[in-house]
Amino acid sequence: MNVLTLRLTSRALCCGWYVPELREPRWQHTSSWEPGAAVLGDSVATQLFAARRMLSSIVSGSAPDAIGIHLRHGGEVLDRPTRASEDVLDALKVVAAQAPLHIPPTLGLARIASQIFAGSPVWLVPETAFFCGLPVREQIYGLAGETRRALGVRRFGYHGLYHEAACDLVIGQRIRAGNQGPARVLSVCLEPQSELAAVRGRQPVMVTSGATPLEGLPGETSCGELDPGIVLNLARDFSIGPEQLDALLSRQSGLRALAGQPLSLGQILRSTSRNTRLAREVFAYRLLAACGAGCGALGGADALVFSGRYARQAEELATQLSEALVCALQGQTEPVCVHYLHEPLDRLLADATIRAAGPRARASAGNAAGVDGGLL
Repeated sequence: MNVLTLRLTSRALCCGWYVPELREPRWQHTSSWEPGAAVLGDSVATQLFAARRMLSSIVSGSAPDAIGIHLRHGGEVLDRPTRASEDVLDALKVVAAQAPLHIPPTLGLARIASQIFAGSPVWLVPETAFFCGLPVREQIYGLAGETRRALGVRRFGYHGLYHEAACDLVIGQRIRAGNQGPARVLSVCLEPQSELAAVRGRQPVMVTSGATPLEGLPGETSCGELDPGIVLNLARDFSIGPEQLDALLSRQSGLRALAGQPLSLGQILRSTSRNTRLAREVFAYRLLAACGAGCGALGGADALVFSGRYARQAEELATQLSEALVCALQGQTEPVCVHYLHEPLDRLLADATIRAAGPRARASAGNAAGVDGGLL
């Protein structure tokens, strides 16, 4: 089964051609543009047409059996990878306000992809789907019911593909060792906006992120968990409006602000410089506190898994957390196993699409396709 993955960022369109039997892509291409440039309409169509021409020369004109499109936020509308129909796209418009920079461009990409690759089913793969079933006690905020419903707010996680793959890694290793019981997993996704999830088997019970990724661990440029009173004081005492607050808290804070340098999380974790010490210590401490909360939610921990683009820089961090967990879980007889997941996001996106589409996706798509190549 051939799968084309499409992932839209604020600066690029990332494409990949994957088959189940190979972990590496047969073909990859990234089209970049300047920050702030329009990413809808003609610009995306132009990039996709160019990608299709390049892809055709690699795969001899073969059409993808399925197209998997990365969706940052599917809200409660999508609790699993879902075929992109007009009804689905219309339903996602309801939650677009929760991720206005991500959902509308992704919906536009889905429409364009269905036209350019007519006959190939388009699947939306949401990162938030893994967290749709969070326990109510974890997802809810201490707001009046009318306010919650009006705002449509609840806690989600935003790296579901990494967390799901981390849990599958642990489950596979436990099965090979003859252990069939559900594992208690602390899944740490080390991305520019990092996230920890506590998962029992494949069921998440706690996550550090909130109604937006701004809550939780400090990111490269975002503040992480913050007393709401600080936001009120900024607005009142410094006359800072919503757009300025968003820029301050999400793009001018976090680990780079603590380090005083435009460094990535990976660089901060690798660094031994005194200039980056504060950023390293704050991140490690907040992550340790999150692990403690995760252990409390799970009643212990069997595995600690690091994933994300900076997982390879997590060795020292893993040692610190492992030692702390040994002390914290003194009554636990089994040690906490440490694992590393080095699969890239696009490979996980392809895996999720393959599982959702199945081997008959291409045939069913041909039977259902209209002559105009519209959405399926």
